Amino acid sequence: MFSFLSADKRKTYCLYEAPDEDSLRRAAERLNIPADVITPVDRIDPGIFA
Repeated sequence: MFSFLSADKRKTYCLYEAPDEDSLRRAAERLNIPADVITPVDRIDPGIFA
């Protein structure tokens, strides 16, 4: 849904929509992308995408 770099450009943060953590990890493995830390959230302010 949304990705961005840290200020020092050493880390990438991505916002994904998935039913659960295991689903996200499986998708990341299939796509060969890292999913080192997953932090579940209940809701997102729609204004973040404006």
